[in-house]
Amino acid sequence: MVDNLLYRHDGSIMAHNSPTNTNMGKQRRVKILNRGLFVVVEGSEGRGKTTLVENIVCELSDVLHPKANRRLLVDTAAYPVRTSITGMKIDDMLKGKIPFDSILMQSLHIANKIEEMDSLKGMLNNNDIVVLDRYTPSSYVYCELTGVPYEWIHKTHKVLPEPDLTIILTGKYFGTKSSEVYDSKQAEIESLYLKCAQRFGWQVVSNDLPPDELAKKVADILLRTFTARLYPDNQKAMCQCCD
Repeated sequence: MVDNLLYRHDGSIMAHNSPTNTNMGKQRRVKILNRGLFVVVEGSEGRGKTTLVENIVCELSDVLHPKANRRLLVDTAAYPVRTSITGMKIDDMLKGKIPFDSILMQSLHIANKIEEMDSLKGMLNNNDIVVLDRYTPSSYVYCELTGVPYEWIHKTHKVLPEPDLTIILTGKYFGTKSSEVYDSKQAEIESLYLKCAQRFGWQVVSNDLPPDELAKKVADILLRTFTARLYPDNQKAMCQCCD
């Protein structure tokens, strides 16, 4: 009998994590990590991040947990949270309603994340996978864009939860809903995301697929990472079976 399968709700197999090499021996029992997988979807404006995050949730909604008799618990959020005190200031500065200052902007972003940190930790503690539309990776890109020292942003981010997986969405520009101060610099921002992806090991995904196919592709990446955390001894076998 084959075990360690990741099933959709209809019974079809989404991913397979069973060892194919009999010489691997008996799998070591691994304690499940206490918090959910923390995923961030990033990229320059107008690349379809928000749509992708929404579609990922739909794609994962019928997947069964490989170790529990239930579906995967998945939640999402978007940053900055523009309804908070700092979020409203960020929104005003991005839209040119108040003077722009790069250090103040990044300070507001950090404060915004700290304001919402308990909420995020609660999401991570109560879900298997949490997918955010932007988080700390944006800060590294925009700090490099505006000349804010890397060392400063790195130290200030140490108090925040660190993503387990960062997906950089690149490719076609679909447009944005509103005009903001960075609009004329999106090509440069795109290049900086790719540069930072190489530096920090972020995974780059092109948006050249139809939305549903793109969501399936990224959902598979998330599931590979999720099952690898549950079965760290079987990562090679899992990846072979998911290809």
